[in-house]
Amino acid sequence: AAAARAAAAAAPLLLDAVRREEAASKKGFKRSDACQAAFAEAWLRARAAPQDLVLVLYGDAAFGDALGARGDVRTGRLGRVCGGAVDDDLVGGTAGGLVDAAAVLIHLPASVESRGAALALQAQGAEGYEEELVARLRGFRPDFGLVATCFGRAPEDFHGESGVEARAHARRLQCPLVGFLAGGEFGAAGGSEFGALGFTTCLGLRGVALGFTTC
Repeated sequence: AAAARAAAAAAPLLLDAVRREEAASKKGFKRSDACQAAFAEAWLRARAAPQDLVLVLYGDAAFGDALGARGDVRTGRLGRVCGGAVDDDLVGGTAGGLVDAAAVLIHLPASVESRGAALALQAQGAEGYEEELVARLRGFRPDFGLVATCFGRAPEDFHGESGVEARAHARRLQCPLVGFLAGGEFGAAGGSEFGALGFTTCLGLRGVALGFTTC
């Protein structure tokens, strides 16, 4: 409920890369990705603090690279940033206009009751994945989360069986989750620097820090 109220209070940022490209440059999409990332960093700098959660979805994976190159985003000064690239090919065309056209950032401010956490998990296999999840969650009790899972982790042969990560999330997170398969993820693999990643499952969580936490 607190996360929902925070989301309603903080208007999301929608960046349209197509119109920005037409207005800013004729040198190709790379320029507009950099322009988008700079604008996103400025938007976050006016709003976000290190304890906040920032959810990011984008259609062009190059935007993730550009955003991760922004200093205050990379160091976590502008919140726990988590999300990834919504690849139209991976979701059967349902992403529509977001693909190669836009980036969406949603800022969920920290409060007395809750704060943000971002985990990027890399372990393979049922036991290894759950162990890594538990270790990274230490001292944190989530009440809401976003899951961005690399498409490369989805095939059954990656973990040796199906449903490994979903079962671990149900047992250990015990909170409402929304998510998608990503063509490139964004998070902090070691809990320190934020940036574009691959073959990870990135979790953006809101909740209560009960003590020491590595999130």
